[in-house]
Amino acid sequence: MDNHQSDAHDVRERALVFRLVNNDEEAFSELYASYKDRLIYFAMRFVKSREFAEDIFHDVFLVIWQSRHFINPEYSFSSYVYTMVKNRVLNML
Repeated sequence: MDNHQSDAHDVRERALVFRLVNNDEEAFSELYASYKDRLIYFAMRFVKSREFAEDIFHDVFLVIWQSRHFINPEYSFSSYVYTMVKNRVLNML
């Protein structure tokens, strides 16, 4: 992704997170779909099980929905979700 595409992606993702914080279920679904494969693959590198990786992913997005009002759209959502998955993996191991 070049700089322009990256900036456009960041702006779009920040808008989705802002909508999520404001109870937009469609924004949640878009973020969920956008991160599903990437985060499951990331978790599988550590837990070596698709089933466990999917459980971790679903748990993370459940927590995201439950705590959506506390998410700051100005911070990197990507860093936030990857850190959450990493912490869940560490807890599992």
